Amino acid sequence: MSIDAVVKTVIINEDGSGRLDLIDRPAGRGSNDGIAGQRSLHFDSAPEEVTALNWRPIWGSANEIILGERKIADRIGYTRIRFVERDLFVAAIVEYNLRQTPDLAR
Repeated sequence: MSIDAVVKTVIINEDGSGRLDLIDRPAGRGSNDGIAGQRSLHFDSAPEEVTALNWRPIWGSANEIILGERKIADRIGYTRIRFVERDLFVAAIVEYNLRQTPDLAR
């Protein structure tokens, strides 16, 4: 099942597990609405910066989850994910944020 969503909320439990609550991605200029595909994706552990995904668009296939142009997680089954290593996750967040606000890159 493909994913084309916005992370509405990141929920983190005391043991480090949690979930990403998803909503359909609203249409951008010249595009159609995305379809979340799932209402949530669950994880056993996450990089400490995982809340940076709040209100960020994600997409992916049955095998991976992408932020911008970088993989941030592998899909493990229908509603479970395993995040990439922390340095790769942080790099994806930084790259996404710089692409959204190019003046910061100067």
